[in-house]
Amino acid sequence: MSDKYRAISDLASSTARSVTSSAGRYMSFLTTAANNHKYSFRDQLLIHAQKPSATACAELKTWNRLGRWVNKGTAGIALLTDTGKLRHVFDLSDTNSRAGHEISRWHMKEQYEDRVTEALENSFGALGGYGDFPVDLMAIAAAVAEDNLPDYLDMLRSVKHGSLLEELDELNLEVWLKGTVTGSVSFMLLQRCGYELGDYIIDEDFVHVYDFNTPETIAVLGTAVSDISETILRQIELTVRFLEKEERKQIRTFANSEQARDNTAKENERSDSHGADIPSGGRIPVSGPERAGDAGTREVRPAAEGLPSQTPRGDIHGHDALGDAERALGGDGQTGSREG
Repeated sequence: MSDKYRAISDLASSTARSVTSSAGRYMSFLTTAANNHKYSFRDQLLIHAQKPSATACAELKTWNRLGRWVNKGTAGIALLTDTGKLRHVFDLSDTNSRAGHEISRWHMKEQYEDRVTEALENSFGALGGYGDFPVDLMAIAAAVAEDNLPDYLDMLRSVKHGSLLEELDELNLEVWLKGTVTGSVSFMLLQRCGYELGDYIIDEDFVHVYDFNTPETIAVLGTAVSDISETILRQIELTVRFLEKEERKQIRTFANSEQARDNTAKENERSDSHGADIPSGGRIPVSGPERAGDAGTREVRPAAEGLPSQTPRGDIHGHDALGDAERALGGDGQTGSREG
């Protein structure tokens, strides 16, 4: 093991202990994790330690493939691999494109809420009809956490020795874990979707995070939060990107229709000015849509397995650059990939 690898490994451990030492530090970490939800918990810790403001990270070759170049002199974010080597990723803010290749992150909009709620219910079960999308997100977080809690609870039982959780009985150990995981996942969903956290999240939601005070117990908590959040956010992303694509199609169709009407009006003006009924022939461009371009993790179980999913499939991403970049988070063939 090289000295650099050992130093980064130590950084991950010290960051884990730091982020669970207070509710404020923990929520700061969750903000970074929400923006980089396709990375593993260990990678999220290292991204937070080295560049907490990172919003979309990828390796150098991925940025180059997307037509963007890392700014000269930028130090990459070092991540660990299971082969004893380091790999480096770079945030979107550290790249540029002389050719103007822009990267778009998906954004949740109010007009998407009903469709996203429907997609989440198809995947994870009915929400109870709260009618408030942020509250629906928190209900989803609670439902998926509840469904997957037994796996992580078994892991926590086996490593709680020597931590502040050691003296808890079975009931309280479950309550501590469930409450902290549910609050953490809710935080990440609301943060990534752009909702005001102060209306829904308070410091007391993380009152028990201090008790996860050993590397082993922190790892169980972090892995549970990372896995569950990623599962839900991927579903939201699929739906939002589909809706964004539909919006772009509608805009192009409207623009083409407007251009066709303008051309027809101009032809009619010329015909009237010459006092003759001159056909426009083939001068009006044919209206039509543009051709689209071709462009260690535990499995999280949906809360309602077997329910038919009606989430839009097919060419949802197209050549969406950020989709490619975000899919490279933790990926590109290296150990520690979140892609499956």
